[in-house]
Amino acid sequence: MTSSKNKVLEFKVGDWIDIKIVGIRDSEDPPYKIESIDGDVYVIVQKEGSYVHRMRVSKDKIKKL
Repeated sequence: MTSSKNKVLEFKVGDWIDIKIVGIRDSEDPPYKIESIDGDVYVIVQKEGSYVHRMRVSKDKIKKL
């Protein structure tokens, strides 16, 4: 039996995530979505109207919503 603490989170393209970098996201900002995965680098995107913010981050900087 696997407990939720030991569960390894696998990220895939299209997952909604929260970023764990201080100062990047306010509580009222929309979440980020994984756009692509290139090895250990995740390209995440946040869209708000016509504004698009893209970042390249490592797996340890994001958490699944």
